Amino acid sequence: QDNGTWASSSAITDGEHGMLIPPSDVAALAGALHRLLTDRHERERLGANARARAERQFSVGAMTDGYERLYRGEHIP
Repeated sequence: QDNGTWASSSAITDGEHGMLIPPSDVAALAGALHRLLTDRHERERLGANARARAERQFSVGAMTDGYERLYRGEHIP
């Protein structure tokens, strides 16, 4: 999905797991970095959300569960 950034919207949800910045937008990058440097709560929230998502979707357990469903012929979202 084209979201005007280099990242896939399936990898990062802007404002939930991280911040998506349009390529070559120096002002937006500076603003996002400033926000992360000055807003500890936001920084910790984004980090915690990203970690939880990574553990939920990309852990060894999630991977093996996905393979098991695949072998059983189940739909994998």
